[in-house]
Amino acid sequence: MIAGAVAWVAIYSHFIEPGQPMEAYRAYARRTAPWVSLLVGVPAFFLASRWASRGWARTVTSPGLGLFLLYFVFDLALLSLAPGNMPVPSWFLPVNFGLKGLAAWLGAHFAALAALRGNSAR
Repeated sequence: MIAGAVAWVAIYSHFIEPGQPMEAYRAYARRTAPWVSLLVGVPAFFLASRWASRGWARTVTSPGLGLFLLYFVFDLALLSLAPGNMPVPSWFLPVNFGLKGLAAWLGAHFAALAALRGNSAR
């Protein structure tokens, strides 16, 4: 997700708004990084959870949901240490975590269905 945000700011700085001062790109990165993380993170959590949970017949205790739990705890710890307020609406963090958690659960669920059918979830 960080790589996605870096890639988006690189595209913005080279192709959309080239020639701006570095501070303008830093400000743009602060504004857009949470949104890029959401857009990249939902499919990433689905795919990572599906991959990590392949062969696992139970969704609730799957490794894919463990990945999301680690991310959730780590991200909350980092957010509590971050200086200042994030430039996002107050509803953003619950929606962000909720969508990523749902994506992780769906990835684990589809991997569990494949495991129950005897297929690999690759």
